[in-house]
Amino acid sequence: SATKGSSSNGAAAAGTTPTAAETARTIVDLVAHGTLCTLSDDGLPLGTDVSYVLDEQGQPILRLRADAVHTANLRRDPKCSLFVQPGEHPARLLARVTLMGSVEPVSPGGMREVRVGRPCCCVV
Repeated sequence: SATKGSSSNGAAAAGTTPTAAETARTIVDLVAHGTLCTLSDDGLPLGTDVSYVLDEQGQPILRLRADAVHTANLRRDPKCSLFVQPGEHPARLLARVTLMGSVEPVSPGGMREVRVGRPCCCVV
């Protein structure tokens, strides 16, 4: 399992070019925020800044407010994307990843492990 600040791929250490999947995992591991895109009830996209932590499998756990518009959108339609990009230059110009999928609520046991003062958490 990857930890913050450590690369989740072994390719760079071996002197080879990491695969696209290894690069994506590393970006998601190093950056703890992104743009969550959801669909409103009229089908228009909504992009909002969110924070996340990673679970043991490297899946992002989104920290969302229960009363936020994006949370209401996800309850109605769990399909979304999460755009992750480092904020520093030059990495900002080179590295970025968009995760696409559906969210699901974190189990009560999982919420105790990752809760950081937010009432609603979801796995992308």
